[in-house]
Amino acid sequence: MAVTKIKAIKSTLDKAIKYICNPEKTQGMLLVDSYGCVPEFAAQQMEAIAKLNKRGGCRKAYHLMQSFSPDDDITPEKALEIGRKFADGVTRGKHQYVIAVHTDRDHIHCHIIFNAVNKENYKKYRYSGYSERDRIRDISDQLCRDNGLSIPPRWTKGKGHKPQYKKSWVQKLREAIDRTVLTAGTFEEFVTAMEVEEGYTFKDGKRIAFITEGQKKCTKCDRAGDYYTEEMIRDRIANKEKYRDVDLSLRTRYKKKDCAEQPVQKDGEMERSSSELAAAEENEKQISGTEPGARKKTGPEKEKNQEESGTGEKTDLGKEKRQEESGTGEKADPGKEKHQTASGAHKDGKKYKKGSFMGEIRRIADLSKNDKAQNSPGYRHVAEKNNLNMFVKTMNFMEKHDIETPEKFRVFYESRYNEVTRLNNEIHQTDLAMSELSERRYNIRKYFKYQKCHNVFAKYRNMNYYREHEKEIQEFKLSKSWLERNGINPREYKAQEYQDEYARLKSRKDALKEKLQPAKEQLYTARNVMQNIESVLGIKFYEGEENQEAPEKNVQENVQRQNNQKER
Repeated sequence: MAVTKIKAIKSTLDKAIKYICNPEKTQGMLLVDSYGCVPEFAAQQMEAIAKLNKRGGCRKAYHLMQSFSPDDDITPEKALEIGRKFADGVTRGKHQYVIAVHTDRDHIHCHIIFNAVNKENYKKYRYSGYSERDRIRDISDQLCRDNGLSIPPRWTKGKGHKPQYKKSWVQKLREAIDRTVLTAGTFEEFVTAMEVEEGYTFKDGKRIAFITEGQKKCTKCDRAGDYYTEEMIRDRIANKEKYRDVDLSLRTRYKKKDCAEQPVQKDGEMERSSSELAAAEENEKQISGTEPGARKKTGPEKEKNQEESGTGEKTDLGKEKRQEESGTGEKADPGKEKHQTASGAHKDGKKYKKGSFMGEIRRIADLSKNDKAQNSPGYRHVAEKNNLNMFVKTMNFMEKHDIETPEKFRVFYESRYNEVTRLNNEIHQTDLAMSELSERRYNIRKYFKYQKCHNVFAKYRNMNYYREHEKEIQEFKLSKSWLERNGINPREYKAQEYQDEYARLKSRKDALKEKLQPAKEQLYTARNVMQNIESVLGIKFYEGEENQEAPEKNVQENVQRQNNQKER
């Protein structure tokens, strides 16, 4: 039995393709295939075809899923073969697609991402609602019949039909989180799976939230229960066995940090039933590993005891780990620290805008051309104060790097620009090498994949066979001509050597990117320093040229001069 689903991809095409091609889910990418593109560069190749569509639109691609029943006798290789035929039937052989079979769950399922724009006439795929949905299901059911798999029953509304009440957004989010937590290894993988597999969009903030298609407002995770806050989700991902037998619908001692404290129960008010108390105590015993009677006091009872002891401190028992403090020996929560860094909080307590370089030196504003500064004395006072602060930082920067003359600054700036240019060139060369390696692997795989079809046709020259396998034969000829043109013998291809070489290039690219970011920050800061000095002191570092273009032109001339000398 195969169940199918389809949804549109509007903004996360690259992330979606990386998710379905995850080596941990596809047996080291052995269960990954493609048509009309290379899996490693499929997003770029699909976007290049999509740009040829004149009408545009927000839908970049479609994500098609085919899930097989655990009761069916099917192997991953067979599922990949069925998935190829399924993708060809849905796209009619006109759209690029990447297909991957995942084996990380109890049932085998196939992911297909195909380009919304076809590569023949550059028209978009049109999902026309129920008629297209029924066509997709008919193709899947026919493939299941041909391979001896069961067919899922179709829903029909008869006499005994009872109205099905819709689930709330909170209930849908709770079920999606429960499914995704079981397979995620880290919180980042959890967020990616929620976006790719479940169709949610992640909203980061003080309280994490998700929103899906059809919702007007996002749903905060802590509304689903105490086990669905960010801290509890991280703990559930790290300790899956601890929560396997826990009833997540019950309320435990874990409280939301910003919620109000519950009032003390008065005489005459309804108390909790014995069954609820027993279930809550059993949950707590499984989580903390201690007896319920030895539990620390929480809520108003603990607050009262603290006031009597004179400490007056409140603690949140829902967080088992705290950030590390000097001298206390407590361990920090890496998940919380990472979350705070991503939201823009700096380690020294200051906050900087996202995308800013270091938050160190900015350009001094020209208040004479600012209408708001001319009309508002308060705004002008604050702007002048910020300008003075930036000028002090500028002079400290010059003193720190021992820059006393314009000549020294030009040497300093050009060295930073040369470093950024060198790193960008090396990253570009590495990308070209990776692209060439992937194209070589792609053509070799197509060569061996369609060699049998070509040999059969070459031997018998049956035109009916040619019309039936025309696409495979043409793919083989293209791959063979490419390999001959580049002087590559496919018999000498070794998959392990390719994987090692590709991993080496990828690690080199990552290392270059790590060096590129601080180099860009230094170049950006130096450029702001130059403009601040020129605007305040009137010192020209590059005479007769634009400030932003002069250093780049000068550096390019120096590089060209050095290359000419090497050639001579």
